[in-house]
Amino acid sequence: MATRDEIDALTGLRGIAALWVLAYHAGLFAAGYLGVDLFFVLSGFIIAYNYADAALAADGPRYREFLWRRLARIYPVYLAALLLTLAAVAALAPWEVSLRKSAHFTLEGFWASVFMVQAWTVPVPRIWNVPGWSVSAEWAAYLAFPLLAARIRRVESARTAVLAIVLLYALLALAMNLLSLRATLSYGLVRIAAGFTAGVLLHRLWMLRGAPRDADGARPVLALVLLVGGATVFELSVAKYAAAVWLPILACAVVFGLASSRSRWLCTPIAQWLGRISFSLYMVHWPIVQLYRRGAELAPDAAPRAVVTLAAVVSSIMVGWLMYRFVEEPARRGMLAWRFGPARVRA
Repeated sequence: MATRDEIDALTGLRGIAALWVLAYHAGLFAAGYLGVDLFFVLSGFIIAYNYADAALAADGPRYREFLWRRLARIYPVYLAALLLTLAAVAALAPWEVSLRKSAHFTLEGFWASVFMVQAWTVPVPRIWNVPGWSVSAEWAAYLAFPLLAARIRRVESARTAVLAIVLLYALLALAMNLLSLRATLSYGLVRIAAGFTAGVLLHRLWMLRGAPRDADGARPVLALVLLVGGATVFELSVAKYAAAVWLPILACAVVFGLASSRSRWLCTPIAQWLGRISFSLYMVHWPIVQLYRRGAELAPDAAPRAVVTLAAVVSSIMVGWLMYRFVEEPARRGMLAWRFGPARVRA
């Protein structure tokens, strides 16, 4: 099952999304939780870009290969980050300090996290490595992808694809209004259902439009600036979490534009590097940020808050790179080589 060449601008976008979530958890940026919704749209688009034509729903061996390739991509780092969280919880235990008061570090929650099923309920519980909920939700989306892709392949009109995306987010807004939960994390399943499906529809729209690759790189970057800036203004001045019901549509515009872009900003070496390590960075940053915060509480006079925050951000990026270099890539290649042989490692 061969995959296609990467779209460099989307690789750079992954790095931006990961930094946005990191900045949010570090207390530097508002509305960074929307970086997860951007990830969901991006994931749906990229999975469809690589696998939409594989007829997975009608081919059991291909479906199993698809799932193994996705597991090889996400699970080694996911598990390593979960164990890092466990180590951080244990390190703080002698001082009777919790890694975070709103997270629940129970044995049941730990095993649910090991099997990536912790987000398969509404509301999603805030347990162990908090960003792990989105990976659990992604895993559910991967399981459903073959049937979803088979349905969306029947969409023959660009207008139908656009209307379906708008309808998805209208239904998301309705669900969030009816459920009235306390945080966007709690709506995990409905957010992944809207975002991932929108990403797959977006790929279909991209193909129906002829999959252009030579559009002006400035416009999607401007849309990205509007997405981040608009989310921040909306979060600070209008209503907390309300941006989650409409700004992801702008995320779709960003992904669609960059899929057709040679953006010089997101195709630079540093942007590509950040994109490569984005998943590892996303998975490890939360326990690192929380460790720095709890350490500052135990020794409040040790360093100014700005220094602690900067150290947490820099440490997260460095540990993310190390995780990518020594866990993500070697483990992925090892799992693929063990299952398919060295000649079919690429995913």
